[in-house]
Amino acid sequence: MLRTKPCVEMTFQQADGVPGSGRRALRAWSARQPCCSRSAISQVTDGRFMCTGCGTWYSASHSGSVLGCARSVRPVGIDVQVDCHRPAAMRAVAKICGLDHGTITHWTIVEAMLKATGQVGGVPEPGSYLLPEIVPGCGTVHLPGTGAVSVVTGVWAMTRVAIAVLEATAEQSWRPSCAEVG
Repeated sequence: MLRTKPCVEMTFQQADGVPGSGRRALRAWSARQPCCSRSAISQVTDGRFMCTGCGTWYSASHSGSVLGCARSVRPVGIDVQVDCHRPAAMRAVAKICGLDHGTITHWTIVEAMLKATGQVGGVPEPGSYLLPEIVPGCGTVHLPGTGAVSVVTGVWAMTRVAIAVLEATAEQSWRPSCAEVG
């Protein structure tokens, strides 16, 4: 298990990639390492997952045979993506991020932010998630009307990973943060 400072726990494993495997993994993780004595994960109306006992937020993602789970005291989103050739998806994410060319890293950041902010299933407007062309390993994205989202990116088992945690309200921009994988 990994922790980001100050507030996210993560676990990664090889998985079957069957639909629903993320929800099953969240519940299994919560049973093995409960967040509280009354740990019970439920899906809230916007699609995010939360412990009804203590309010801990959960998120899961799988790509290929890799499954990632995250939990935090703040709303959290995780996305894992196996590197593959997806030109249409990269063009779409480039428009969302206000870039000429999108990458798998940009894709994972946008997906993780959608999960953290409870906007899963929606299609972001062009330019709504402005990111730099080259993304540092950590930073903060400020989304109008939503707040600041801290983002940490990396690689696990040759798979791109992004974790996003909803922080506070501010205008949209990208700036380095102190979040580190440790």
